[in-house]
Amino acid sequence: PGIKYQYQLPVMSSPSQQPAPGVYRGKDLSSLLRQADSPSPPEERAQRDKAAEPRHNGKAFHYGNSVYGSDLQGYSGDEAPKPKPKGKKRKFSWKITGFTECSKSCGGGIQTAVVVCIRDKTQLRVPEKRCASLEKPSPQAMRCNLKPCVAEWVGGEWGECSVTCGDG
Repeated sequence: PGIKYQYQLPVMSSPSQQPAPGVYRGKDLSSLLRQADSPSPPEERAQRDKAAEPRHNGKAFHYGNSVYGSDLQGYSGDEAPKPKPKGKKRKFSWKITGFTECSKSCGGGIQTAVVVCIRDKTQLRVPEKRCASLEKPSPQAMRCNLKPCVAEWVGGEWGECSVTCGDG
């Protein structure tokens, strides 16, 4: 939308090649101008004027040694235009939307990827049955909260000494 393409392709010239209709060079142009000055019936003039108009169907027209056109998309040399792929585009897919909470607050836990089925066009979550025909990505897990847990001391009841003399 809002993009216009224009191409200029070289035309191979050879001695037998005639200029495109409506493109006049040298003496052809001067003879055309002489005809335009000479009086002629209106029908003849209309027919001659129509023949002098460049023939342009909106696809391509010749000018000098080049071809100009706005609808030559996909043309490259002698290649045929590539056919558009047939079949429908997949409308749903699996997507990783985040990770679960870590299983531990410290000392190294695990969190797992959350995989949901989404509608490609809107990126909104849909029921998993919509993606049933698609291969679901294997569960991904990663380590989390790797920092060591802070030591915690808890005071308890006094107990019997472990030795009867010396330090215990």
